Amino acid sequence: MTTSSRAAPVVLAALLAFTANPSAMAGTSVRDAEIDGLLDAVEHSDCSFERNGRQYDGPRARKHLQRKRDYLGDRLTSAEDFIRYAATESSRSGKPYLIICAGETTPSAATMCRERRCDE
Repeated sequence: MTTSSRAAPVVLAALLAFTANPSAMAGTSVRDAEIDGLLDAVEHSDCSFERNGRQYDGPRARKHLQRKRDYLGDRLTSAEDFIRYAATESSRSGKPYLIICAGETTPSAATMCRERRCDE
């Protein structure tokens, strides 16, 4: 099983939980619910997340991505925008973010986009 196939069920389950249940989205937009689902998947994952050569657990990775989301605000018009502009690479170094599961590494944006079927 590849890293993306291990990470994919977590991301997919989070997205389905938020997008398939209208009551989960009450008072918030579909965009926000989808991004929240992605952030929840990151936070609760058993994978490590690499940023600028250092590995972080799910809760720390979520906290960092949430800060980027907050900074970008309404410039993010979709979950795909969040993936492209906040979850792909370091805005300081330009290095890609990586997901490490069971010793296998994949770019985080590739994993998220595969689940969202967005164009990279």
